Amino acid sequence: MENRHRFAITKKIIVLVLVCSTLLLATGCIIPNRSTPKKGHGKETQGCGQIKYEGNYVNGEWSGKGREYYPNGEVEYDGNFASGEWSGAGRYYDESGNLLYEGNFESDQLSGQGKYYFESGALMYEGEFANDNFSGQGKEYYESGALMYDGNFANGGYSGYGKYYMENGALLHEGNFTNNNYDSGGTSKL
Repeated sequence: MENRHRFAITKKIIVLVLVCSTLLLATGCIIPNRSTPKKGHGKETQGCGQIKYEGNYVNGEWSGKGREYYPNGEVEYDGNFASGEWSGAGRYYDESGNLLYEGNFESDQLSGQGKYYFESGALMYEGEFANDNFSGQGKEYYESGALMYDGNFANGGYSGYGKYYMENGALLHEGNFTNNNYDSGGTSKL
């Protein structure tokens, strides 16, 4: 009697293992797709068969127009690639599919002209970027859409000549800024 019981349990375990293995193989969870074309258009998958990249390849690397995806299937980046990195014109999205940035990239970083958005979709900043920061001439906005600052930026902060506005549109400071702080000597409406 005891042997039959062991046999029945062993049989159930074997069937369960076979069913699970078949499901895992069918979904691609065990054997990821690593077939990357040397050149031309192709796809690369991750995890359980979700698309990681779809686009052009040159010498086995992502190059030219393509899309990179989050593990949840949402597009992370849609644009140009060079040697596997975001490079040139593109759009960057959050994991919920909200557009966060559109503009130029260099070596996976925001660089050159671009626009950065709040999660709500409202424009936060338009202007120049360097090393993932607001840098150069640009305009920053309140989430309401009102202009906050128009002037020069460095390393993500106000630096150089600029105008800072209250959300109601009234000019608060005009003059030079250093490290996000207003320098005296300009016009202040405080």
